[in-house]
Amino acid sequence: IERAWHMVEQLCTQGILHPVHDDRFNPHVEERKIEPGLWKHFWSNNGNDSVLRAIFMRARVNAVQFGIRVDRVQKNHNNRYTVTGALAGEGNLRTPVSREFDYVIITAPAPDAAVIEGVEQLIGRENWNLLTQVGYDSRVARTLIYSDAFADRLQSIFNEKNEVIFEGEEAQRLGLHLMAWQGVKREGIDQEIKNLAKKAVVAHSLHGKKAMAVGAVHEAIASRLGISASEVEKELKEERSINWEICQTVRPVTAILGHAPPQKFMNSRENPGVFMAGDYMTLSSFLGADSSAFAVASFIAGLP
Repeated sequence: IERAWHMVEQLCTQGILHPVHDDRFNPHVEERKIEPGLWKHFWSNNGNDSVLRAIFMRARVNAVQFGIRVDRVQKNHNNRYTVTGALAGEGNLRTPVSREFDYVIITAPAPDAAVIEGVEQLIGRENWNLLTQVGYDSRVARTLIYSDAFADRLQSIFNEKNEVIFEGEEAQRLGLHLMAWQGVKREGIDQEIKNLAKKAVVAHSLHGKKAMAVGAVHEAIASRLGISASEVEKELKEERSINWEICQTVRPVTAILGHAPPQKFMNSRENPGVFMAGDYMTLSSFLGADSSAFAVASFIAGLP
């Protein structure tokens, strides 16, 4: 916890993350009930991109290559491992890529890791059985951006909070879990982005939903403003949708075993250079991912 918190503090000092006070969130939602006190919220100027860039700069890695989809990991006769895949190009162009490594650490979500050829054989039967039982929820998220004239009315719904939580009959009827106003989470950044954020909400569906009607969000906003859904619809300028088939870990290895695993990663004696790491080994969070990643790095480096 101390190590992960120190990293977050450094990102705040660099101006990459901005803290948001706890009183702007509903304390009775999801993980905030399960792990009270551990859940803190921060906003990044440019999303995960700026966070990842800062972490890579600090790590001083030799090379970072994005855009490669790994299809196979194979052990060689020299006890090194060949990773093969394809580099995405324009259109459907895919350029084959193959490289050899001493160690391979796979940090993809469990379902994505499981489809990589060779993983089943390299991590051993017991680890494979655990990996394929890891469970995730799924949800749909829609970003709705309204007119300049509608921004103040939109903000009034949230009363300086970040979220509206849907419960009971309303949640089931609309298929909505929460609606988050983006204006709160954009403090400390340039005015142009802040002005855009004031006009935007992100709505999350109930877990397991495969679709979300824009009309459901309009109805939710309209009912809180005392106007019709058609009036809200007229103010809509832009909308985007993301379907998260693999969203948040809800059945980690700890839940499958009934106790914490002996290590915060998967590894076999037969193939000691291949590791599976991720928050599914610990706790679904940045803290969990950091804990698993650090455990692998310490193991390879021979640290106590």
